[in-house]
Amino acid sequence: MKDFGKKGTLSRRSFLAALGLAGASAAGAGLAGCAPKQPTEAAGDDQTALADTGTLVETDIPEDKIIETVDCDVCVVGLGVAGVGALRSAAEGGLKVVGVEKGSKPSARSNMFAAFGTEKTRSIGIEDISPTEVANELMTQMSHRADYRITTKWLKNCGEAFEWYTSAYDGLLWLGMEDELPQDPSQLFVCADTLTSGIYRFGIDHERLFAGCCCISGGDETHTPILEANVDAAVATGNAQVQFYSPAVKLETADGQITAVICRNDEGEGYTRYRV
Repeated sequence: MKDFGKKGTLSRRSFLAALGLAGASAAGAGLAGCAPKQPTEAAGDDQTALADTGTLVETDIPEDKIIETVDCDVCVVGLGVAGVGALRSAAEGGLKVVGVEKGSKPSARSNMFAAFGTEKTRSIGIEDISPTEVANELMTQMSHRADYRITTKWLKNCGEAFEWYTSAYDGLLWLGMEDELPQDPSQLFVCADTLTSGIYRFGIDHERLFAGCCCISGGDETHTPILEANVDAAVATGNAQVQFYSPAVKLETADGQITAVICRNDEGEGYTRYRV
């Protein structure tokens, strides 16, 4: 049995930062966009891999194949932007947290984040936007099927969350519209994507656009160094550990609550149970 860190409480600030970050690169009325995958059925009862849809597909795992049980307060499945944000936030809040990832490293895709309403975003040319105005536009686009409370909470916290996320990486530059690009091609910097702000042709365009996007540029790995810096910050607290090549294959439940995540170990050598 592994135990680590000291149990504490998750602060409101840390929780809101993770909540905002979870949506910081999600869809939004010209802020950013992504399309959800449609669910597909797992192929066969004997499937022992994590399906592309994220479905946990392994059902019968003999107890003698579970070679280790790790107790924790939180188990984060998947170390993309939202997962890494949750990992760091929980660790900084004093919770014992494990992050599991089926790949070889954290997954950093794209380089655009919705962020506005802070001193730093204003300094690079992003004007303040009314969260209510954007939320209303989003609700119209989504035929009012979304949860307005979640949408507005994201909009009100995305700027603060982005600053918290990028603060883990030392040496990041914030460039205004008039600033020159860095000479070093490996230098990471944040700039505003304001070219499409205010563009809307009634009867032609599908949606109204808002200028609230930050782009992380420089280097050749999108924002991977920043993502990895957040993992390092989480581990540095002493409250977090991460496991790669560790796909989650089964959730254990009791009385309708998830009690554990079972992951297949690297090279298929048994399983680890992360008990929460």
